[in-house]
Amino acid sequence: ANCGSSFRTSPCDLKAGMANFLSRLPQVAQALAFSALRATELNIALSVTCRSLRRACQGRNLWRTEVQRSFPETFESSIKRPDVESWRAVFISALRAKWSDQRKNEDAMEQRARRGAGAIAALRSRLLGESESVSA
Repeated sequence: ANCGSSFRTSPCDLKAGMANFLSRLPQVAQALAFSALRATELNIALSVTCRSLRRACQGRNLWRTEVQRSFPETFESSIKRPDVESWRAVFISALRAKWSDQRKNEDAMEQRARRGAGAIAALRSRLLGESESVSA
């Protein structure tokens, strides 16, 4: 249902038009507009559209805010270090550490479940063995 209009805009055309509009904004306006959004979402959506938006999506303050939102403890320890060159790298490092910790926890839970399953199987075998000796 195109409401009688022969003009139709595809999602790709809209994305290209928005990217064109955003890329023409002054850097200060881009930074202000992007500051309300998550760097992780912006990077995925806009960094592939053009060079100026890729640069804007990799802005230091944008990623600094993302680290502060997502990893407050990492932010507090990193803000004290004068050698922080890339907040995006700090974010990636913190995310990898989080995933590594989650994986370790999942591995530990899996090991406990395997031990429990082994104990249950041994108990089952023992009970089945006892019931066979009683019936014999």
